[in-house]
Amino acid sequence: MMSNLQMAFIPVDHEMAVKKRWGRMPLPDIVSELQKKTNDRVFRIDMSNMTTLPDNVQVTSLYIEAVF
Repeated sequence: MMSNLQMAFIPVDHEMAVKKRWGRMPLPDIVSELQKKTNDRVFRIDMSNMTTLPDNVQVTSLYIEAVF
C-alpha cells in the first residue's frame, strides 16, 4: 500500500522499550519492510543516522519535518 514511500521515521527509543518490557520495539519485520520500501532511508530517533539526514528534513525539539 505504500508504493511511493520515500523515507520513514520511527519515533522509538529501544532502550526505553526494553525497560518498559515492550519487547522488540521497533519490530524487526516492520523495519525490514520499511527499508525495502524506502531504499534504506529509515531513520530512528535513537540511532546515529539521525545526524545524516537529507537536506529536505528539518529536526526541531518538537517535530521532524520532511518537505518534498
